[in-house]
Amino acid sequence: MNLRNLVILLCVVVAVFIAVGIGGVSTNSTPSREQMKEAAALAQIEVAKIEAASSGTAKKQVDWEKLGEFTLNEEKTKIDYAQFLTAKGETAANLIAVFEHSNDERWLIRALELHPRSPIVLMSAIQDFKSATSEQRRAWIDQFKEVDSGNPIPWILSSHEFLAAGKKSEAFAEASAALERPGFYHYISERAAAGSALLEWSGKHALEAELLATVGVRLRLPMSMMKISRALEETRQEEWPTIQAAEASRIQYGMGKILQTPEGARLLIQQLIGINLEKTGIEALPESERPKRLAEIEAFTKSTPGLIEVANTLDESKNEALLAAYLRKLRTEGELSAMRWLQSERAKK
Repeated sequence: MNLRNLVILLCVVVAVFIAVGIGGVSTNSTPSREQMKEAAALAQIEVAKIEAASSGTAKKQVDWEKLGEFTLNEEKTKIDYAQFLTAKGETAANLIAVFEHSNDERWLIRALELHPRSPIVLMSAIQDFKSATSEQRRAWIDQFKEVDSGNPIPWILSSHEFLAAGKKSEAFAEASAALERPGFYHYISERAAAGSALLEWSGKHALEAELLATVGVRLRLPMSMMKISRALEETRQEEWPTIQAAEASRIQYGMGKILQTPEGARLLIQQLIGINLEKTGIEALPESERPKRLAEIEAFTKSTPGLIEVANTLDESKNEALLAAYLRKLRTEGELSAMRWLQSERAKK
């Protein structure tokens, strides 16, 4: 007997007692056919309640009216973060999800205590711990380099930190070193999964939670890369001779290509920033190749507004199957591929 049938049996027994009246039943009393049918119906209701409670999402509905709204301030007062972490575990990703949703640094401190060598935690601490000192950030950067040595991210963050301190030479050297690390990984999958679990816990439908969490992942890194690129551009124009200007273009172009790898282009906004950085450093390409690449970039840039408009019509469809398929594409192939697929689906109608 499986758990569901066992629950039904127990509910029938309890419902029969309720139906015939426990206090007034003699040892010879037998429930009638009608009482048994009523008891069975009550049992089914109880089972439905149990299954809904255990699934956590059985009775939730996608809020189509707010599907495109990525501000969730109204939920913040409703979530018991400690209860969520007790149920789901104080993993590095869960703690960072709670920190990013609450903006309460106590959760980031907790994450650093439990997971001091987690790249997800270190990346968040370096970028978002407002009360941290420059010495603390430098220590976290060094730790990040050690635990994820093939990933260019800690070198990019180091470059940004040196820029903030006014140390341009060190900043550009770190940006150059970042290009020697081919293992770019932004931990978007893990961060989005934890954010989705938190939003689902807050009452969102599973599909809505996944969409909000994925599209709402904090993307501080591309902003750091743009600041490095601007500093390179300013320095090239003001101070650098030709040979150093060529190195500036190489770094800009290389950072742009990082954001166009499958991991970098997981979200369209990162891909667009990557293309912009590549264009800024286009002089790193042989002169004969530049016109063709610039034409490709222009064509791509012109095509994206239409794709974004199509994606924004997801809420108009009120179609959970379509939303689920879109999210599968987004998860496995990236946002651009998901948008193109949705556009083709729309064209069929």
